[in-house]
Amino acid sequence: MYGSNQLIQIEALVVGVVILAYSNWSLTDRHYQAQTRRLRAVADVARRLGLTTDSSEVAAAVLSGCHETYPDATWGRVLLFEAGAGGLATLPLILGPSGVSPASGPTVTMAPGEGVIGRVYLTGEACLLRTPRDIKQAYAAMPHSHLEELESLGDGRRSRSVVAARFVLPAAA
Repeated sequence: MYGSNQLIQIEALVVGVVILAYSNWSLTDRHYQAQTRRLRAVADVARRLGLTTDSSEVAAAVLSGCHETYPDATWGRVLLFEAGAGGLATLPLILGPSGVSPASGPTVTMAPGEGVIGRVYLTGEACLLRTPRDIKQAYAAMPHSHLEELESLGDGRRSRSVVAARFVLPAAA
C-alpha cells in the first residue's frame, strides 16, 4: 500500500502533469491565434495591394499589415528607390504604436549598399537583427551621421530589433 508521503507525491505529480498539459495547450492556442492573425494580415495586405495605384498606397498597405501582424512594433518605414534622389528615400508614412500615420520631419535618403537597408536593397536578401546589440554591430561601420539618419527614420525612436526586406513592384503592363 501507499503511505501518506507517497500519496502526496503522486498527487503533486498529477497536478504537475495537469499544469504542464494546460500550459502546453495555452501555448499552442496562443501560437494558433498569432498564426491566424498573421495569415489574416497577409491576406488583407494582398487584397489591398491588388487595389493600389501608387507607392504611398503600397506603403500604407504594407505598414498596416505589419501593425496587424506585430502589434508591439514601435515603428516602421518604407523606403523607395528614387533615381532623382540618388538612393532609397522614405515615404511620408510611419508605423507607430497606434498604427500608420503621416511622418514628421524631412525625407531621409540612403544610398544603395549603405547600411543594412541599402545592403538588403542591393542583394534582395531579407535581414533580421534581433537585438540592439545586433543593430549596433551591423551599423558599426557607418559614419555617425548615417546612424542619426537611421534613428530619424523612426522619428527618434530607438530600435530593439530590425526587419528589412526588399519588395519589388511588378512593372505596369
